[in-house]
Amino acid sequence: MSRSIPVLIGCILLSGVYGPFAVGGRMEAADLSGSGDDSGPAILINEFLADNKSESPLEHGEILDGNGDSSDWIELHNPSNSAIDIGGWYLTDNSGLKTKWQFPKGMTRLVLPPGGYLLVFASGKTQAEHPDNYPYVDPAGYFHTNFKLSQEGEYLGLTGADGTTTIHAHDRVKLGGGEWGYPEQRENVSYGVYENEPCYLGEPTPGIANQEPVAGFVDRPDVSVKGGCYARTVDIILSCDTPGASIRCTTDGTAPSPVNGFTCGAGSPIHVDRSITLMAQAFKPGFQSSEVRIETYVLVDPAVAAFSSNLPIVVIDTFGQSIPNDKVNRTPARCQAVMIDTDEAIGPAGFAGPVDFEGPGQIRYRGESTYAQGRGQFAFEIQDEYGQDKDAALLGMPAESDWVLTSEVIDYTLLKCEVAFKWFRDMGHYAPRQRYVEVYLNER
Repeated sequence: MSRSIPVLIGCILLSGVYGPFAVGGRMEAADLSGSGDDSGPAILINEFLADNKSESPLEHGEILDGNGDSSDWIELHNPSNSAIDIGGWYLTDNSGLKTKWQFPKGMTRLVLPPGGYLLVFASGKTQAEHPDNYPYVDPAGYFHTNFKLSQEGEYLGLTGADGTTTIHAHDRVKLGGGEWGYPEQRENVSYGVYENEPCYLGEPTPGIANQEPVAGFVDRPDVSVKGGCYARTVDIILSCDTPGASIRCTTDGTAPSPVNGFTCGAGSPIHVDRSITLMAQAFKPGFQSSEVRIETYVLVDPAVAAFSSNLPIVVIDTFGQSIPNDKVNRTPARCQAVMIDTDEAIGPAGFAGPVDFEGPGQIRYRGESTYAQGRGQFAFEIQDEYGQDKDAALLGMPAESDWVLTSEVIDYTLLKCEVAFKWFRDMGHYAPRQRYVEVYLNER
């Protein structure tokens, strides 16, 4: 066990729900049959994704726009037997403004062949931002609308060249303020049309036929004991409110799946006698699997369990492994972290206090001339269940995935940096934010 004197945690700032099924309501469209009747247009807003979290390397069903951004997207489909020119047509997210964004006229690529698809990204790129490239076309040739899609649900419509005729719209769910639109959307779950009915789809399929819809969504598992710091062993019981769902768990840092991990539930409590990161996910055939629940349990030595501090407490456990002293490759160690902030109502931070953050990540030594010297300086990266970067707001600071635990070899440098950073922020410049914290590393 080692405990540092107060250090700083901070980051260089690089950047800054779920809904019911569609029931009742209405659908407005010129032709939804796709039967081959050429008497009228049959272009569908066949599929869209309002919460695109695609990342490289791309997995099946994921897509980035031509700028490498995970913009939301809209897929149009021509199910008829005739080619249809959509040049001069409009897309809109406002039922009161049917001409919000217009396709250019006279472009061969906008003549959709029978059975053809067209993918448009809804990134909010406006004419004011791109006066020389509007409607905006990215390096890969994709069109971009001047609006984004709302995750909370909104109107989405395709308007004919006359500016008044609605060709197709997603507007079956009654929203606030008397508006109609699509229901709330989930991360990386697309919504569209299957057998002429709007529905959530099993997997995004941009540019190809839609998959069968999901029958519902599985609720995220609940735990009987929340993650945090404990001075004794803990028994955890998992449950899920979705009838017929099974729960799979892992404690080895890998994501659970129907074939990975072990089955757990009310009849099989998990006995925690060492520090672990528990990942749990619920599954049911025909349903969209639940979000992964991540809970971090760090067992601390009873001798320090009663410790409290006027500074936030940061507990980092590397599963019994040393942090590699590898200045060349900067090799990280897998870890789990628990952070407990001070509270105006409760007072000092303590191991039994409310947890501000708990979750998995990786940690490595950082620095150059002071690399691994003194109390050490560390780079800490927060990760999700798949080992990818995950933004999180720590101790009142803005969300970010990459953080620094710095303990200057020369104490006055630590103080001077904090003053300089504050002055720069007060003047409106970019500067790191930081908090003094009390760190416990591999405490057991």
